[in-house]
Amino acid sequence: MAHRPPPFAALRALEAACRHRSYSAAAGELGITHSAISQAVRRLEDEIGCKLFNRRGSVMQPTGASLALAAAYAEAAGLVDRAVRQTADPSPNSLRLRAPAQLARMWLTPLLPELAMRFPGLSLCLRTADAGDTEFDLAIQAQPPKLGYEARAFANPALRAYASPILVRRLALDTPAALLTAPLLIERDGAHWTDWFRAAGLDGQGPLRGTRFDDCTGVALEAAVRGAGVALGDDLSVRFALGQGDLIPICPEVAGEGRPLWTVWRPEHAKSDLIEALANWLGAQAAAGHPDVIIPARPSFARLSA
Repeated sequence: MAHRPPPFAALRALEAACRHRSYSAAAGELGITHSAISQAVRRLEDEIGCKLFNRRGSVMQPTGASLALAAAYAEAAGLVDRAVRQTADPSPNSLRLRAPAQLARMWLTPLLPELAMRFPGLSLCLRTADAGDTEFDLAIQAQPPKLGYEARAFANPALRAYASPILVRRLALDTPAALLTAPLLIERDGAHWTDWFRAAGLDGQGPLRGTRFDDCTGVALEAAVRGAGVALGDDLSVRFALGQGDLIPICPEVAGEGRPLWTVWRPEHAKSDLIEALANWLGAQAAAGHPDVIIPARPSFARLSA
């Protein structure tokens, strides 16, 4: 005789009790009584034949078996929720694409016209939330993919220094040492700049000078385009600005280490064929560049000074 799985409602009560370490708090979250939580736990204990909670003063301490069941319930509930939302989706061609803010702003946005021609009828929602955001169909991310996701290596861009041609000409930015006194555009704690100067053989040159930004949203690169200073950018994010002549690399032989990027999606997704096709196309763009963009050779300093 096949073993019948535990009731989903009882597992829901168990999962809430595990998170709160309290029957009362779990009952409050679910809108049921303390007694209902207690009865659900006792029923599960009877069915599986082991203890699920131990009382420690006012705290209900879950056992290993309880935590395992709670984790299984949370994963199953997530799968059901995604399936319901995918089934209820009125558009078979709508996708949510999540990407790092700077990449979305500087590289993906210019690609949108070509993407629309390549995928006619696609309704794309471009998200730039952090990695904790699970509301996506396809993600480009730097974090290693979790189990249960399809993942492919997307790009491994290096970080180089860029500035507007006018600023390069005005400040004679033709050596790494010249950047020590140049206005830098510094994201977060400046660790990427520290790594860049180290790669250039300029360790221990004192504190960084320039304008600081709290995040990596592409604002620093946009400020560099406007001549506000020198920014570090990855090879993908600067591609279109380079092609338009808005930025040029400074000492391109010096490169800091970027973060490898992945494309990530769930293989059981109802739109997996469309998602995979989009992931393949984006990967090809990242590898080959945009066909309409020609990356100019960096002008020599002599030409800039002319």
